[in-house]
Amino acid sequence: MPTPFFADLVRETCQEGGTGPLTPTGAVPGHRRFADAVPAETLFHYAIAGIAQPAQWETGTGRIDGAGRLVRDSIAASSSGGGRVDFSPGLKTLALTVTAEWFATSSAEADAAASAIAGKQPLSTMHESVATGAAGDMVTARRSDGWVNIPLSSLAYRGADGRYALGGAITAPLHVRAAGAGDAARFECAGGQSLYLYADTNVLGLFNVAGASAGRDGIRIGTDFVAFDVNAAEALRFDAGGHWLPGYDNSRNIGSASLRMATLYAGTGTINTSDAREKSWRDGASAAEIRAAQRITAALGFYRWNDAIAEKGADGARLHFGVRAQAVWAIMADEGLIDPLDGETPPDSRYAFLCHDAWEDEGDSDSKTPGGRFGIRVDQLALFLIAGQDARIAAIEAAA
Repeated sequence: MPTPFFADLVRETCQEGGTGPLTPTGAVPGHRRFADAVPAETLFHYAIAGIAQPAQWETGTGRIDGAGRLVRDSIAASSSGGGRVDFSPGLKTLALTVTAEWFATSSAEADAAASAIAGKQPLSTMHESVATGAAGDMVTARRSDGWVNIPLSSLAYRGADGRYALGGAITAPLHVRAAGAGDAARFECAGGQSLYLYADTNVLGLFNVAGASAGRDGIRIGTDFVAFDVNAAEALRFDAGGHWLPGYDNSRNIGSASLRMATLYAGTGTINTSDAREKSWRDGASAAEIRAAQRITAALGFYRWNDAIAEKGADGARLHFGVRAQAVWAIMADEGLIDPLDGETPPDSRYAFLCHDAWEDEGDSDSKTPGGRFGIRVDQLALFLIAGQDARIAAIEAAA
């Protein structure tokens, strides 16, 4: 039902009778006419009180029609037992008022609303405002036609340390989306390291510093590559073809002197750059170098690795064929090609097949010599020995 129209001090006299519409004849002194205060065809509460016939009265809801008459639509109470009164002609008053029934109904509705509100969560403006939550806090939420209390710890909330916490497991996919290019998320251990998730239109990255982008320590993932960045530079890249590519040409090693790979399995072999345009040629081997090569050939032999003997025993350790690096160094020194060895300290050598690598951690349990290890480049040494053998064969053929 629409809300009735209200206006103050609207009261007129009337002379008509009957059960139908009644025509107002003028305002009671100190009051206003219906035509001046009430829009036509608008519902309002009315009261009719007999003056000539004081025993006749009626209240209800009605309206002023287009002819200016009071149309009595609904009867609330009357001197006729709550029914429509058949008024006698004579003086009476017509007033815009509020019925007792309306007051009673409104009061009951107000009491019901107050009772319902009293059982609900009070307005937030009645409580202290805080910036963070605690695990024991409760939140009131509407469920169906009732209310329930939910522990704040079951939701993501900001704790006293300023971090957002979640007491339970996430059972749905987590979608993190930043407003623009940059760090979308941060994962950390309290008092320890942080991992930043970086994203832009071309790459997704996991980095160890904030504001990370291409070239920081971490991993970058693009549409056709995965790259590893170390010391703010790309160290290794896997491309869409499955190839391993170093960040820079001829700049990266696999393993080190103290942390070696055990065995390299390959389908064909290795390819070493041998482009003449990248070399400054010195010419063939000298007489001293030929003699050294022939002496090194004579020093070739079988051996077993000591760690293999320790693991498998002398009879179980496999036999390898090759040279002892220190023996090769000693022969080269004896032919005057390099300075002599000073104990385990190698001299400077211009020959690339003579190798020695040292490291700062002298306590490395895997090293044969604390702090360093001798080695050779097998491919270059083999070619060097071939040159010595070729000179020997040529001398035999010349003497025949």
